[in-house]
Amino acid sequence: MEALAAIGLASNILQFIEAGHKVLSASKEMYGVGHEASRSNNDIESITQEMKRLGQSLSKGVPTSQKTEEDEALLRLTAECERWSSDMVTLLDHLKNKNPDSKLKAFKAGWKNYRKQGERDRLEKGLDSCRRQLAIQLTSMSRSDILKKLQDLSNSATLSNDNLITLKRNLESLQQSLPGITNSITSQFLDDLRHTLHISDKALLKSRQELFLAALGYHEMEDRFYYVESAYAATFEWLLADAPVSNTTKDPSVPKLFDFREQARKDFIHWLQSGRGIFHISGKPGSGKSTLMKFLCKNDSTRRYLRDWSGNKTLVSAKSFFWRLGNDTQKSLNGLVRTLLYEVLSAAPDVIPIVFPNLWKDSESYTKNGIQLSLSEIEDGFENLLTNQSTFERHKMVFFIDGLDEYKGRHTGLVDKFFKWTANSEHLKICVASREWNEFMEGFAECPRLRIHQCTHEDVTTLVDDRLKTIRPQLVLEGDQDMSHLAAKITRKAEGVFQWVRLVLNAVEDGAINGDSISDLGSKVDAFPNELNELYQYLFDSIHITDRQKVFETLRITHHMGLYHRLPLMWFWFLNKLIDDPDYAMKMSITENSDEDITKVLKITRRQIYGRCKGLLEVFPPRIRGPRGRPPEFWPLFDDGEVGFMHSTAQEFLEQSHIKQSIDQVVGHVDFFDRICQAFLASVKFADQAWYFRGYDNSIDETPFDEKLIRVLEFAVGEAQVFTSPSHERQDRFLKFLHELDATAGTRLSSEATTKYNICYLSYSQPLRCYAHPRMHVQTFATNCLIHEFLREKDPTYLMSIAASPSAKPGIGDNASDLALLLMGQIKRSVRILDYDRLCSMLELCFSRGVSPNYISSVLYGLSLFDVMLIWFIYHLYGAILYNHEGLPADTYIYPLRLLELCLRYGAKTQIQLRLDPEPHCENESFIMVQLMVDETKNLSDTLIWAEGWFTPKSSPISSFAKQRNWVVTIRDLVELWFPKHHEILQQLIDKNAADMNSGSHSPFPEIPSLQDELEQSWSAAELGEDIFQWHNRVRVHDSDIYGFRKLPQGLKLSGMYSGRRP
Repeated sequence: MEALAAIGLASNILQFIEAGHKVLSASKEMYGVGHEASRSNNDIESITQEMKRLGQSLSKGVPTSQKTEEDEALLRLTAECERWSSDMVTLLDHLKNKNPDSKLKAFKAGWKNYRKQGERDRLEKGLDSCRRQLAIQLTSMSRSDILKKLQDLSNSATLSNDNLITLKRNLESLQQSLPGITNSITSQFLDDLRHTLHISDKALLKSRQELFLAALGYHEMEDRFYYVESAYAATFEWLLADAPVSNTTKDPSVPKLFDFREQARKDFIHWLQSGRGIFHISGKPGSGKSTLMKFLCKNDSTRRYLRDWSGNKTLVSAKSFFWRLGNDTQKSLNGLVRTLLYEVLSAAPDVIPIVFPNLWKDSESYTKNGIQLSLSEIEDGFENLLTNQSTFERHKMVFFIDGLDEYKGRHTGLVDKFFKWTANSEHLKICVASREWNEFMEGFAECPRLRIHQCTHEDVTTLVDDRLKTIRPQLVLEGDQDMSHLAAKITRKAEGVFQWVRLVLNAVEDGAINGDSISDLGSKVDAFPNELNELYQYLFDSIHITDRQKVFETLRITHHMGLYHRLPLMWFWFLNKLIDDPDYAMKMSITENSDEDITKVLKITRRQIYGRCKGLLEVFPPRIRGPRGRPPEFWPLFDDGEVGFMHSTAQEFLEQSHIKQSIDQVVGHVDFFDRICQAFLASVKFADQAWYFRGYDNSIDETPFDEKLIRVLEFAVGEAQVFTSPSHERQDRFLKFLHELDATAGTRLSSEATTKYNICYLSYSQPLRCYAHPRMHVQTFATNCLIHEFLREKDPTYLMSIAASPSAKPGIGDNASDLALLLMGQIKRSVRILDYDRLCSMLELCFSRGVSPNYISSVLYGLSLFDVMLIWFIYHLYGAILYNHEGLPADTYIYPLRLLELCLRYGAKTQIQLRLDPEPHCENESFIMVQLMVDETKNLSDTLIWAEGWFTPKSSPISSFAKQRNWVVTIRDLVELWFPKHHEILQQLIDKNAADMNSGSHSPFPEIPSLQDELEQSWSAAELGEDIFQWHNRVRVHDSDIYGFRKLPQGLKLSGMYSGRRP
C-alpha cells in the first residue's frame, strides 16, 4: 500500500474510534417524551448517519493490490472497525423511541437503554482493542520508514494539490489525537510525524503557488524570446564590460562612433547600478534591438550590476517581448501584464498573497490547476504588485520590455503606463526597446537612451570578418587587402543594421559560389541600397523570372499560415512538386524512407530556400514544447528546421500593397490553403512513422502529426472559410484530402494499441484524457472542430459508435464521455470559440447515428450530454461564439432554441433546475444566490465547486420570473422565459419525454409540430437577446471579510465546470 493511503487509512480508523466512544457516551441519555423524545430521535438519526459514513469511508480509495504484511494487518483492523460500526448502528436504531408522544413508550425506551449497558460495554472494549492495535500498527509504520517516504513524496512535488490537502488533514488529525491514545506510541514517531507535517506544509504552499502560475501562463508566452536570434559571438559584450573596450579598427570614421559606444556603456551601467525610472534602447529596423535585449536578459553581468542597486533586497527580474507576428495576447497590454506577473511570481512566489490576497485565502481548497483568472483579476493583481508597499519590503524589481513598436494599441498610452508604473518608486525600473518612432523618441526624451545602431560598428565588423573567412576559400585573392576592403565596405554601408549585413553577406556568398571575383563582389555591394527597405526591394526585383512562380508561392504560403507557427522545411520540398502537379500528394504512395534519404531531401530544400528567396526567408532550428512547461527540445536530425521570415522587417516589406500586387499577378489564382493541406499529406506519406507520430520523449501525446492536424482543421473552419465558401469544389477537395489523410494515418498506425491521448484541453494547463485508437486521430480532431461534413461519410464513426453502444445508455457511463469532451471542449489550449450552427449540425448527425442526448458522462460528474449543454448555455461557459459563422457583439447572448428542439426531438430528458435563495447572504441584500439542482434533491453546487457562489440581482429577469414560481425554475419553466413566443412546442416535447421515461416506453402523444414550421422569422430573432441571468459572483472587498459583487462577463468562467475553481 502506498504511504499516502496508509496514513489516510490510519487517520480514518482513529476518527472512527474517537467518534465511536462519543456515540456510546451519548447513547446513555437517549430517551424521553414529547419534544425531548423527538429531539433524541433526531440525534440518534444524525449520529447513525455519521457512523454509517465513517464506516463506509474507512477503506475508501485503498488499493487492493501490492499489499505488504503490515498493509494486511491494517486492513484487518479496518474490517474489524467496520463490524463495530455495523453493531453501533444496530444499537442506535434499537434505542429509538417509536412513539415520542407516549410516556409508556418513553419508559420502555429508557428501560431498553438501561438493558443495553452490557452491549455498550462490549462495544467500548472492542474500540479499546482497536486503539491498541492501531498503536501497534503506527509503531510498525515508524519502523517501516513510511513517514520518510511521505517526506520524499512531498519534497519531490509529485503529489497533487488535493493529495497534499488530504495528507495535511490526516497528519494533523494524527498529531492532535495520538498523545491521548496510548503511551506505546514512540516519541520518535511523533517527531517524525511533526517533521512530515512541516514538509507537507511546504509542499502544499508550493502547490498553491503553482496554481496561480499555471493560471497566468499561456502556451506562447516564451515564443518571441525564443525566436529572437541570440547575439553573435563576442558582440554586445562591450556594453557590460567593466572597463572601456579598445578601438581596434583603423577606419577614420570610427573614433566618433567609438565615443558614442563608450558613453552608452557608462550610461547603461550607471543606470543598472544606481539609476531609476526608464532606460530607452532605440534603433533602426533590423539593428539588433531584440537581440540586445535577449543578451541583457541572459547575461550574468546584467544581474551583477543590478545587485549593486538592489543591495540587501532580493533582485527580481522579469521580461516581456511584444510580437507583431504573434497572436493577439502577444501584442497586447494584457499579455504584457500577464507575462510580467508570471515572471515576477515565479521568481518571488512569496509575493502571490500580496498580488491576489482574496484568491490566496481560498486557494487551499482549489484542486490541481483549478484557478481561472479573469482579465480584471490579472490587472488588479498587477496593480497590487506595483502599489502595495509590502511588495518592496524585501524585493527590488527590474523589467525588460522589448518591441514597443509591435504593441497593438495606442503607443503614447503605453509610454504613459510605464511612467506611471515607475513614478515615485525607488524599487522598480524598466528597460525598454523600440524603433525610433516619434511616440517613443519624444515620450522617452528625458530618459537615458542608447541608440544601438550608432554603437555597433565593431560588432558588425566582427560578424562580417568571421563570415567572410568562411567564404574566403572559394575566392581567388591577390592579397588579404582585397578581403579587408570588401569587409570595410560592407561594414560602412551597414550603418549598424545587422539585417542589412546578413542579406548582403548571403548575396556575397552566393556570388562566391557562382565564381564571382572579389572585384565583382565589391561592385555588387556598391549596388546594394543603404536602406533596409530599399535593399529588400532590390533583392525582390532580382528574383529570376523563371523562379518567380515557386518563390512567390513559397513567400505567400509562409505568410498565409506561417506567421504564428513556422512551417516544416519538408513541406517546401513537396510544394515544388505540387506547383507542377496539384494532385501529386493524392497520387503519391506511402513510402518508407531512411534517415539518409530524408536528410538529403531536406538539404536540397534548404539550398533552394536560401538560393531562390534572396534571404527573405530563413530556415530555423525546429522547436517543440515538452509537457508541463519543460524547456524546448529539438527534434531528430532529419527534421531539419522550420521556415519563417528572416526578420519582421521582411514580412512588413511583403505586406506593402505594390509588393502584394506583384505577387498576385503571378500566383493570385492559387488556393494556398489547399497547397498547405497537400504538402502536409505528402509529408505524412513520405516520412517515417516515428518522425510524425512520436512526441516528446518518444511519447504518443502531442505529436507533430497532431499539432499540424489541429492547425489545418482550425484554419479550415476559420480563416480559410472552406465550408462557407460558395465553391463546392473547394469543400469537396478539402474533404477528399481529409479522407486520404485519415487512410494514411490509419495505415501508418495500424500496429498501435488503443491508448489515452492528451487531445482535449478545457483550460490552459489541464488536459483531459480521451480514449481513442491511434488510427482515429483524424476523426477525433474533426469531431472537436465540428466538421460534420467529413464524418457523415464515416459510417459508423468510431467515436459515435462508442457513444451509441449499450454501455453508453443512461445511468451506465463509460468512455463515451470522449464525445462530450470533444464536442464541448477544445483541442488546443486557448479560448474556445463555439460555432453554434456547426454544433447543431454535429449533434443532429450524432443523434441520427444512434447517439442518445441522455447518455451519462462519467468524466463530467455524471451529467448527460444534454445536461452539459444546458449548463453551458445557462452559465455562458463559452469564451466566444460564432452565430451564422460570424462573431456576436459582446453584449448579445444566445438562447439555444434550435439546439433544445433538436435534443428534445431525440428524447432528451433533464431534471436540472435552478433554485434561487432570496435570503440575504451578505451585507448587500439586492442579490440572490442561485443553486444548480438535479431531481429537486441533489445540489450540483456542492458537487461542482465552480457552481458555488453564483448570484443574480433581484431586479434581473430570472429573479422576477422565479419569484412567481416559488423561487424554483425547471428547464420546462426556463424555456418559457427564454422563448416567450415558442415555448409551447418545447414544453410539449419535455412532457412527452418525461412521460416516456416514467412509462418505459413511447407514450401516445399527438404529433408535435416543428418550430421550423412555426417560425415566421429567422432563427436569430428568437435565439439572440439580452442577458436574462446577469451573473455575478461574490468577492472580498480589498483585504477584508466584507463581500461585494462583481458582474461576470460572457465567457469569464470558461472551463470552470471542469477546473474546480471556486468563484
